[in-house]
Amino acid sequence: DRPAFMELLQDIRLDLFDAVAVADIDRLGRGGDRDWADIEETFRDSEIYIITPDHIYNWSDDNDEFELDVRKFIARMEYKQTIKRLRRGKIMGAKQGRWTNGTPPYPYTYNRQTRQLDIDQEKYKVYRQIVGMALDGIPANKIAWELNRLGIPSPGGKSWSNVAVYRLLKDKTHMGKIVF
Repeated sequence: DRPAFMELLQDIRLDLFDAVAVADIDRLGRGGDRDWADIEETFRDSEIYIITPDHIYNWSDDNDEFELDVRKFIARMEYKQTIKRLRRGKIMGAKQGRWTNGTPPYPYTYNRQTRQLDIDQEKYKVYRQIVGMALDGIPANKIAWELNRLGIPSPGGKSWSNVAVYRLLKDKTHMGKIVF
């Protein structure tokens, strides 16, 4: 999920670099163990130095390789703790009736002061129109076509699709639930 980093790894495989500078070792491998294994193999095979503000790591040096392994392990534990805390915070926020899920679904807007959702009245009229059409048995693709014909922008500001209509109709937020 990091296109620029994937490009860097490809450039390293092509021997375009001798070293990579990073603020900290844990910035290299933010994914799982497989991601780090691929990074490690690429760096080791290409004999790439890793330069940090504190140290220059050389894959040929056993002490440096050991230190990289220890730092990788510690970074992975910190990452797991961070994920656990974020998940716990989302659950607690949801239990308190707060919105913790990023961009709210159509027709809602996020209120930073209350940390809850407010209804955009103009979008709500469109939402009710969509619900009405669905209750009349009109399929999602025809609802999308009609919304596009009327020039009503989709939640993403583009054209409506049957998938966008279907997701909007299935979203549990419209039933007063906060899903985390």
